[in-house]
Amino acid sequence: FGGGFVGVDVFFVISGYLITGLLFREFEETGDISLSGFYERRVRRLLPALLLVLAATLVLGAVFLTPVGGEQQSLARSAIATLALVSNVFFARNTGDYFDTHADAFPLLHTWSLSVEEQFYLAWPLALWAIACLAHRSKRDEAAAVRRALIVVTMLSLALSMYSTGLHPSFAFYGSPTRAWEFGMGGLVFFLLRNRTRPVAHAWTIAMFGFFAIAASVFGYRADMAFPGYLAILPAFGAAAVILACDSAPRGWPARLLSLRPLVFVGLLSYSLYLWHWPLLAIARVHTLGEIDSSGTAVVCFVALLLAWLTYRFVENPIRQKQIGFMATRRKAFAGGFGLSLAVIAASGALGALAKTGGLARPENATASAALAAMRKVRLACWQQRPYSGRLLSLPSCDQPVGKVPVLLVWGDSHASHLMPMVSAFAADKDSAARIRFMPECPPLQDYSPTLIGVDRSTGCEQFNRDVLSEIARLRPRLKAVVVAAHWPPYVRNHAAEVAAVSGLRATLSGLQQLGIRTLLVAPVPDFPHDVPACLARRNVSECGAARSVVERDRQRAVATLARTAAEFSDVRMVDPLETLCPAALCLPMVGGEVLFSDSHHLSVTGSMALLPQFSSELDWASADRPVTATTTVQAAN
Repeated sequence: FGGGFVGVDVFFVISGYLITGLLFREFEETGDISLSGFYERRVRRLLPALLLVLAATLVLGAVFLTPVGGEQQSLARSAIATLALVSNVFFARNTGDYFDTHADAFPLLHTWSLSVEEQFYLAWPLALWAIACLAHRSKRDEAAAVRRALIVVTMLSLALSMYSTGLHPSFAFYGSPTRAWEFGMGGLVFFLLRNRTRPVAHAWTIAMFGFFAIAASVFGYRADMAFPGYLAILPAFGAAAVILACDSAPRGWPARLLSLRPLVFVGLLSYSLYLWHWPLLAIARVHTLGEIDSSGTAVVCFVALLLAWLTYRFVENPIRQKQIGFMATRRKAFAGGFGLSLAVIAASGALGALAKTGGLARPENATASAALAAMRKVRLACWQQRPYSGRLLSLPSCDQPVGKVPVLLVWGDSHASHLMPMVSAFAADKDSAARIRFMPECPPLQDYSPTLIGVDRSTGCEQFNRDVLSEIARLRPRLKAVVVAAHWPPYVRNHAAEVAAVSGLRATLSGLQQLGIRTLLVAPVPDFPHDVPACLARRNVSECGAARSVVERDRQRAVATLARTAAEFSDVRMVDPLETLCPAALCLPMVGGEVLFSDSHHLSVTGSMALLPQFSSELDWASADRPVTATTTVQAAN
């Protein structure tokens, strides 16, 4: 389902309804809330099954994942983050966002929602207890006080979610503050139904709306939409409507529908199924380099369902019902949970240590193993974060070598950054420096918005490019040339994007030429079908390559667009790295015992340096001294 991810939003509303009701009823009946009793129930309900799945995932990771690309290392760290109740923070920091293709490689990615849930469990019982006690002492209505608090939290959290989704999408998606309104909505549903003796009016219509809203979200939403934001309101309101209708009319058809035994059976297994399904799918995808087909996925899902039933039958239920001796009492439940958690943390550390030794799975030949161990990614501190702050970074590391005057400037998205080792080596040989200006998923095209191709994460791209062009004007006349590079094919993937790209590229090249700047326009490097290091860790070198004919086909539109536009300007030359990277019919990701690519389309440091012989003469032309005209001097001053 395109919008299957909204199941989390539905669940948060359900959880807010159930937990708020559980806590407030206890306060009404006893005048207090037993926090130790509440947390004991949470430990019994959540921890044993979680620990079992984490342990099994670590074992599977040791067998089927590799240290290459940090697969095993990130699994070990994410397991620890999960037990520390902060996996949502971990994934917000370590993935571009939830919908990135690389996110599929994290076997514990799904635990972000469990951490948000657990953070709710930590904060809400204390807050509700404090609010109710204060209201009771001041002889005010406890229910009204809690309800008002819920309304305030829900409104503030929803506003924060809507504000953050465009500007800080990872925080908006993974953050507890931006999800709290969904729990709050569930809590408000509880108070709407509290002490109600008759069904809600028009319950049938409300239920129909709820089912329709959830279904519309599941079938209508897509991963490239800005989420959660206002889009999350539809499934959340749908869940609230279904709860409202079913709870107030337990004999109505909506409640009877959801009480059907097959649905109840799935509901009973839902927590264990949630825990098992994603690690199995993620590890299968990573191990097969994403080539698992629909039948393979079906097998994995069946195995997950079977494991979920076994976990529910032999772990969840017995421990929740105090049938297992070592967790039979409250003290034993806390002690047993703590001890087992330490054991899983120790296993995570062991996996991390194993990764440092090269892991269990080894590449098929020693050459590939040595090459992967020696491979270095291009890592630059000077990268413009998204959203653009409105100010270009001013860091010593933006100029390479540090401390030298920049004569060259490299401008673009992440494909500009991977050229930096080569360009800075050229500059160092000339006793000068190169400056880098790049923002991920932001091509160096004036007034081009990446939203044309469905990228909502490059907020401020247009302003960033305008500021770079202005900086180039200020750096004249010491700055001689600009290298313009990007992952071009995605930016011209449809007609509207291509038209905007041509216009933006003309504006960029025209602006540079008016400043008296020579420009090297770099054609796209090959796109490989798999992550190169992950492939080399599992297959022969030849199986990890790409036919040059296929590479040429995939980038044909982009190269033609670049060539036509470059031909319009006398101070622009286009350089095609395929001359170096694909000298024969097959583009190989590893040459001479060295890995040229750090993923499916980014050069490693070695790959970047391999371009130096081809690019040297072009860089010499671009950076050569030339007369500065009066017109250029005036423009640079402006």
